[in-house]
Amino acid sequence: MRGDQFNVFIFIFKRSYVRIVLRQYMYAGVWPGFSQLDWMERVYPNLTEDKLPLECVQRPGEILYLPESFYHGTLNIGDTVAIGVQYKEARTEWETMTYDILKLEQGSRNEQHEPRDVVKRKAELYQRMLDRTPGNAELHLSLGETLREQGNTADSLHLLEEAVRMDPFFIQAWVNLARMLDEVQVGADSIILYS
Repeated sequence: MRGDQFNVFIFIFKRSYVRIVLRQYMYAGVWPGFSQLDWMERVYPNLTEDKLPLECVQRPGEILYLPESFYHGTLNIGDTVAIGVQYKEARTEWETMTYDILKLEQGSRNEQHEPRDVVKRKAELYQRMLDRTPGNAELHLSLGETLREQGNTADSLHLLEEAVRMDPFFIQAWVNLARMLDEVQVGADSIILYS
């Protein structure tokens, strides 16, 4: 997710795909799962009609506006020169929560905040976001990982299982679920998931 963005294409063509539903997760499209090309070749052909993104091909001189919080991906269809402009500050409450989480994580790394306070605040923000978009697998993963940091294994495990149920292509959710099962001594299950 990110702020509003404009893309101006000067030379050749670019294929873009966007999930148009505000704050709706792009199936298996969250880093570090698939590269854009791998996503197009491996995930896209397996998406059901209700999960397909809106697509367009941009030609030289065309502008694509991507509203704040819209997941998107692009694939160059040849040599491309483009200019992208993105707002630095959030303009909606949703994106403000996203930026607040990033600021908390950066402050935690710089030892500006007490780690326990950071994790508690992140969990609150992720829960607020998930309450608004219960179908978002990425938020299930993020809240699950945050609850794991708090030592709440049962709720964390439930959220990670829900993330992979919602999106079977979500590699990072599968890896984190396997790691969690390994941590709680369910070794056979974690070995299956890792493979």
